[in-house]
Amino acid sequence: MCYGAVGICLALLAGGAAPGESAPHVKVYGVRALYGEYEPSKFKEWSSIPEPARSRIITHLKKRLGESFYSQLSLAGGEHVDLNILREKEPEYKTNRREVPAYHLWLRFSRRELGIDFYEATLTCRSDGSVITEIDLPEITKHPERAKFISTSEAVAIARRNGFDVSKAVMRMEYRRESGVCVFVFEQQSRKEDEIIQLKCLDIDAHDGKVHKTYELHGFE
Repeated sequence: MCYGAVGICLALLAGGAAPGESAPHVKVYGVRALYGEYEPSKFKEWSSIPEPARSRIITHLKKRLGESFYSQLSLAGGEHVDLNILREKEPEYKTNRREVPAYHLWLRFSRRELGIDFYEATLTCRSDGSVITEIDLPEITKHPERAKFISTSEAVAIARRNGFDVSKAVMRMEYRRESGVCVFVFEQQSRKEDEIIQLKCLDIDAHDGKVHKTYELHGFE
C-alpha cells in the first residue's frame, strides 16, 4: 500500500550552459498517488469536475495566484477517487485516518524562454472542492514578485559561483512550503563510500536568484 509522493519525476541533468551555449531545460511533473489495486478515474477537462466543486476550486486558485497567473495555467490532468470503491478494493482505507483526496489536479505552466519547459503544480481537494493540500506555487496575490522567475542559465551561473560543477550536477525546480517560494535545486555527488553516496546541495530562489542554503544529503546507490 502506498500513498503520497509516488511516481514523481522532477529532474533533468543540467548542461553547463556557458555564454553562447544553449540553456539547460527543466521539466517538472506533479506528484502522483498510488492506491494499491484501486485505479482512480483520470480526466483532462475541467468539465469532468461537477459544480459547485469546479467553481470553488477555480475561485480558490484565482484568489491565491491572481487572474493573470491563473490564466497562464492549463489543466495537465486530474484523477478522481471514489472513496466507496477504494474502501471496497482496499479495506485498509476503512480505518485509515489519513484523509484521502477526492481530486488530484495537476496545473501546468511554462516559461520556455527561461528554460522552464513546464512545471506541474499539484493540488488536492475534497469532493466539494475545498482544498486539502495547497497548490505547489507561491501565494502570488500577496507576493506579486513571485510571479517572476529567473532563467535556468542564471541559476547555473549562480551554482557555478558557489562551487558546483554543473556538468556533473542535477538541477530541478521545487516549491518550498516553509518559505512559500520556488527554488532551483542543484545536487552534486561529493563522496561515495561503498553504497553510500553523499551529495552537496544548493537551493537558489527561482524568483530573485538569492541563495537560500547549501546542505548535504546522504543516500544509497
